[in-house]
Amino acid sequence: MSKPGPDPTVTKIDVLKEIRLAYPPVQAPKDLAERLEISNTAVSNKLKDMEDNGWVESERVGRARVYWITDDGRAQLDPEFSSGNQ
Repeated sequence: MSKPGPDPTVTKIDVLKEIRLAYPPVQAPKDLAERLEISNTAVSNKLKDMEDNGWVESERVGRARVYWITDDGRAQLDPEFSSGNQ
């Protein structure tokens, strides 16, 4: 079995969807990489970009960094969320 690597078909929106659907809605990059079948490095790079854009926030918990979706991230998935039509 080959090791997962960068998959150009996995987008930042795909990563946001995984975080939104996960329980608990706080996720470690390793867990996201496994579910999306991409490398830890690929998901970490996407998460860094998303954090820079304000779509996710993170915090170090023990030795791991965990991420959760922000209101700006939800707006990327649900345009009506950002317009206040909830």
